[in-house]
Amino acid sequence: MTAYKPYKNFAPSDYIRDELDARGWTQKDLADVLGVAPKTISAVMRNKQSITADMALLLSKAFGESAEYWMNLEAAYRSRLLAVGHANTDVERRALIYQHMPVGELRHRDWLRQSRNMSDLVKDADEFWGPGGFQPQLLDVAAAPLFRKSTRCTTYRKAFALAWLHMARQCAAKVAVGAYDRHAVELLTKNLSTLTVRADGVSEFVRLLAQAGVKFVMLAPLRETHLDGACFMDGTNPVVAYTGRYGTVDHFWFTIAHELAHILDHLDAGEPVLFDLEEPTSGIEEHADRGALASLRIPDILTRFAKSDRYMRRQDVLECARTLNVSPAIVVGVLQHYKKLPYRSLADLKPSVLPLIPASADLEASAAPFGEQRGCTCR
Repeated sequence: MTAYKPYKNFAPSDYIRDELDARGWTQKDLADVLGVAPKTISAVMRNKQSITADMALLLSKAFGESAEYWMNLEAAYRSRLLAVGHANTDVERRALIYQHMPVGELRHRDWLRQSRNMSDLVKDADEFWGPGGFQPQLLDVAAAPLFRKSTRCTTYRKAFALAWLHMARQCAAKVAVGAYDRHAVELLTKNLSTLTVRADGVSEFVRLLAQAGVKFVMLAPLRETHLDGACFMDGTNPVVAYTGRYGTVDHFWFTIAHELAHILDHLDAGEPVLFDLEEPTSGIEEHADRGALASLRIPDILTRFAKSDRYMRRQDVLECARTLNVSPAIVVGVLQHYKKLPYRSLADLKPSVLPLIPASADLEASAAPFGEQRGCTCR
């Protein structure tokens, strides 16, 4: 059967123009209504900028159609551009790849091939994403329910975070653990603070986590993602992914405690993926923070120093750590976070955690699609 193609490939901008005409609005009016810069609307109307998930949501509020309606118009328009063999198809496709993937960084980390041949880029992006290849419209749709943008992280790239998540899933697939044991995770969470004082506490934690049927992977973040960690399901097993973004012992334990709270309270409730950003962005994140605070005895630390206005001495920190049976790094980190101690003070009590994480958790080199080109490590 002959597949008929429309004489004109209608873009979302054509439909937006109809909506503006019906309302007697100008592009400047639309920019004011949506709360975006006029140049953003101009780029959309000239088909120079794709309709993102955020823009689709704004348009749905302004014009009454659903966000999915605008995303589908965008996907159909881009698909027809590819189908008709437009002269600029390759350029547009490469532009979309750069928009959704930090190409230079991915090449450096062997997630994409070390090649300057632009035709290789399209093939490599398809290979990276696996079955179905690189489909930017699906990435934009997938990003909408998974991310809650931080008010502080103005450069946060949702698409880059999805690329990171995809690689974290590839790493997790290489980890073998037994059946998930919720009770064991509850017990581990309850005793987490005691692990922080052990010299082998980090490696012992990873061992106990695997024993509970939870996978642990270490994967450095991509630029502009501001990710500390994430948790998600790999089949029937939860996965904790740690980025090492700050890399100190206190930051590791707080991130871990946060992810354990997510596993127990949210993954089991059906949440697909939970990203740990540098500040809470939803009720779910705040709830996980409260769980982390309790498991690391942070309320007790704050109570101990609540009435102290003087400069915190090393002796004060070490005594608190001994009394509460937690790592001095956690005490220092808490006091710094709550502005009771300058960030440069007692830095020697917050050593790097990266050398303490078992090498078996760093699977980036073996999971990277083009990792055979040369050795690669996230540390």
